[in-house]
Amino acid sequence: MLNWYVVKTKGLKEELAERNLINQHFVVYYPVIKTLKKIGNKFVLVKKPLFSNYIFVQFDLNDSNWTKINNTLGVSSLLSLSNNLSPVNNSDINDLKSAEDENNFIVISKIQNPTMGRLCKILEGPFKGKQAKFKEKKDNKNVFLIINLLGRDINLNLPYNCIEPL
Repeated sequence: MLNWYVVKTKGLKEELAERNLINQHFVVYYPVIKTLKKIGNKFVLVKKPLFSNYIFVQFDLNDSNWTKINNTLGVSSLLSLSNNLSPVNNSDINDLKSAEDENNFIVISKIQNPTMGRLCKILEGPFKGKQAKFKEKKDNKNVFLIINLLGRDINLNLPYNCIEPL
């Protein structure tokens, strides 16, 4: 039976491990997010792993083929508890995949339900890099935020993928 398992990768080698596992015909899931990084005096959107040093691999534990995972370039080891491999719930992987945008980036606000008053960082648009308070969910794609500009609270309507809870 096919299940998802957690693979610990070597430091900053998630993409290398993913590529090498795919080359060995494994099904791999590497969840990534967009985040703002300051380079010089500019903010740039960069790809970052949702779980640093971890990716997911799907395989059948009864198939001996999976034993080569630990010897794959970029992989540190399969994650085990008391020397037993523990599968990840398929629903957890499906939840992560359903939180992806059209470019396969995880939208954090879809997996972390924002609560009223929670601070969020705006990732895109004219208010990029600013903090705002979550007001309410408008629908499945948009949220209302409150941002303070010039001493005044302004209501914003933004898409989910433009914010990141702090």
